[in-house]
Amino acid sequence: MFSRPASFHDFLSRSNHTDKIYEALGNEDLSEIVIAALDVLRKTHQLPTRLPDIKNELISTEHRKKGNIALERGKYQIALICYNQALLLAPKNSREMILAISNRSALFLKLKAYKACLKDIDTCFSMGCPSEIIGKLTKRKRDASVLAKENTLDVIFTAFARKHSECTPSNSEIPCATSDIKAVGSVIPKIVASNDIKIGTVICCERAYVSYTDPYNTLYSCHFCQKMTLNLIPCEGCSFALFCDEECKSKCFDEYHKYECAIMNLIRDISFGPMPNLMIKATLKMRAKCKSWRELIDASYNMGIERIKSSSIKEVFDVDSIFSVLNQVDDKPFIYGVKYDACFVCASFIHYLDEIPLFFPKDIDAKKQAMCALGRIMMFLSLYIVPWQVVQAAMILNTERSHYHGKPNVALFSFIGKLKNSCTPNVAAVYRNNKMSLITLQSIKTGEELTISYQHHWLEQEYEKHSRNVTTFLYHGKFMKKY
Repeated sequence: MFSRPASFHDFLSRSNHTDKIYEALGNEDLSEIVIAALDVLRKTHQLPTRLPDIKNELISTEHRKKGNIALERGKYQIALICYNQALLLAPKNSREMILAISNRSALFLKLKAYKACLKDIDTCFSMGCPSEIIGKLTKRKRDASVLAKENTLDVIFTAFARKHSECTPSNSEIPCATSDIKAVGSVIPKIVASNDIKIGTVICCERAYVSYTDPYNTLYSCHFCQKMTLNLIPCEGCSFALFCDEECKSKCFDEYHKYECAIMNLIRDISFGPMPNLMIKATLKMRAKCKSWRELIDASYNMGIERIKSSSIKEVFDVDSIFSVLNQVDDKPFIYGVKYDACFVCASFIHYLDEIPLFFPKDIDAKKQAMCALGRIMMFLSLYIVPWQVVQAAMILNTERSHYHGKPNVALFSFIGKLKNSCTPNVAAVYRNNKMSLITLQSIKTGEELTISYQHHWLEQEYEKHSRNVTTFLYHGKFMKKY
C-alpha cells in the first residue's frame, strides 16, 4: 500500500476520504492528521497486513542446510548469512538452535577466527548439545585452541583508532563532551569553543539516541549497538533482531525492544528508508523511560523551540535525557508532503501497538490521549529530526588495514545532530558502532562556533566500490578455482 503512494491516493480520492486528510493537514496539533489517517485506514480496511512472526524449526533447518552447502563450496559470506538466519528462526534452546551455532563454529574455524569458533563451541556445550555432535565439537575445540595460540587473527584497531575513538568527558552541561566546548545563546543555544582547541583534538564521543541497521547489515550486526561481530545471539521473541551479547540484548529490551519486538515484521514491511524505523524506536524508547503515560502526554505538548526555551542545556543535548530529541528547532518550511506521507505510517504503528496487551491504558479517554501523544511525537520526529549516516571503518581480519564499510547505518544524535552544518567544517565525525566522536580538523579559537559537514568524511583517493568491499567484512569467499 504505502509503497505505491500514487495508487493509494487515487483510492482515497475515489472513496471520498481525501477531504478529511486535507482538513487535518492544516491543524497545528500534529496528532490530528495521524488520528484522521487511523480512522480512514480502519474504515477502508486498508491497514497493512502484519504476518505472524513465528519461530519455525523446519525453516531454520532449511537455512542451516543451505549454509552447509555454501560452506562446502567456499562461499563463506553466504554460509554466515544462512547460519545466522537459521539461528533467528530456531525456537529458544531448540536442537536446531544448537546445530546452527555448531555449524557456524565450523565456518569460523575455516576462516581462522579461532576465538569466535571457541566461543560458539562453548555456547553449544552450555546449551546441552546432542550426543551425536559432542565428539565433533570436542575435536574442533581442541584444533581451534591449538591454532589460536599459533596464529591469532583477531579484529584490532589501528594505533590511531585506539588513541582517537574515545575521549574523557568532563563537561557538566554536555556529558558526552570535554570542557573544551560550551553552549551559548539565550534562546537557541549554539556550541562554541570555551578555549583555544588544537587540531586533532577529540572533543566528544556521543552514543546514538536510537539507531537503524541497514537491511544489508542485519545478519552481521548487533540490533542495539550496531557492532559487527561474529558470535551474534538471537532475540527470543522475534526473528529479526540479533545481539552481540546478553548485555546488549537486555539494554535493548529495556530501552524499546520489549515493545518493538511484537511489531518488527510491520516495521520491516512499511519502513521505506530509515526514518520510520528511527521514529518508532525513539517514540517507544520515550514510552519505556517514562514513569507514566501522563509524563509522555505532557511532553508531547511541549516540543520544538518552545521546549528548548524551557529546558536546561543538559536536557537539550544529553542523550540520557528522555526527551532530548524533542528539543529540535521546528521552523522547517514545506512540511505538508511529508505530513501526508508520514501520517499513514504513524497511524499503522498505533493500530498494531493497540494489539499489544496492556500497552495502552484501559480507560477510553486515557487511551485516546495516549494514542494522540504517540501520533504527535512520531509526526514531530518525522518532520524535524535530522538522521545521520553512520559510516563504519571495517577492519580486515588478517591485516591492520581498514576501509569504509559500504553500507552505512543511520542514527539520531541528541548533541551532534544539533551542530551547525557547513561545507567547510572545523570538526569531523568518526564512527564506531553506534557512537560518533568529533575530532577537530583545524585549530579553533575561543568563542568560535563548531561546524560539521552533514555528509560523512571521505577519502581523498577513493577506491572503486566493489574493489573496496571485497577486502572488508562485506565479502569473503573463493574467487578462483585451484587446478
